[in-house]
Amino acid sequence: MYQLFYDSQEPPDLPDLSKRKSADATMWGSSGRDARILAKFRRLFSRLKEDDLGLVLVMAQQMQRRKSPSK
Repeated sequence: MYQLFYDSQEPPDLPDLSKRKSADATMWGSSGRDARILAKFRRLFSRLKEDDLGLVLVMAQQMQRRKSPSK
């Protein structure tokens, strides 16, 4: 496809893909303060009973509905 639009006899320079961050590196909780918060959530949630986890899930869903704009 680039051959249709590229206007030179030399081949184009290839981007240096090694400098890009991987998807794992950009995920929330992969490093720093976010990683500490995520670890704390994991410890706390591991102590909850199944019924209590269900309640937390329902509360999170309600919070998300309130945050998202109405359609």
